[in-house]
Amino acid sequence: MQKGKYVLISGNCAVGKTTLAALIAKKLGFDFFGEEWQKNPFNKGNYDKKTQLEVDLWFLQKRAKQLKKIEKEIKRGKNVVGERCMQEGRIFCSSLLSKKELVLFDSFLGLLNYYCIKPDLLVFLEANPKELFGRIKKRKREFEKRLSLHHLQKLDKAYKKFFDSYRGKKIKIDSGLLDFCSNGEHIKKAVQQIKSALKE
Repeated sequence: MQKGKYVLISGNCAVGKTTLAALIAKKLGFDFFGEEWQKNPFNKGNYDKKTQLEVDLWFLQKRAKQLKKIEKEIKRGKNVVGERCMQEGRIFCSSLLSKKELVLFDSFLGLLNYYCIKPDLLVFLEANPKELFGRIKKRKREFEKRLSLHHLQKLDKAYKKFFDSYRGKKIKIDSGLLDFCSNGEHIKKAVQQIKSALKE
């Protein structure tokens, strides 16, 4: 049996990961594995230096478990689209954790990431941090109240560095210029770009 493909959508907060992933699932018939951030029992402590470690460790183990499920689906010939990779936890917590906490986080990240499947294609979504900050204010998630424009700008720089150093098939899409919610042509363009990249 031929293995399926695994597409991963990556990027900063409010950049459109879930929206695009759901569209890919619908347009291309992929199974969608979302981040499920709502299930994190430590969300109230997000973006707080005192409690960030427990937030990110929960996400780390959750992603590892999810990737094992994705691996099984791919072996069955299913195509899968997901959001956020293991390394993205490091991007988020690097500026909030102490040196000792980072060492602990990195030890778990290295161990879990070693056994986890890697995507066939990384799709990096980017947009101006000011645009993202506006989107975050509109969606009014309680745990994002601490998230400042300055922090989004720091995340933006870290994400760009991550994408540039990523070894594997990858493409970049500027979601600040595209409307995935209501513009059919924009949706078609993004989906076609992903389809073409998978064929290369």
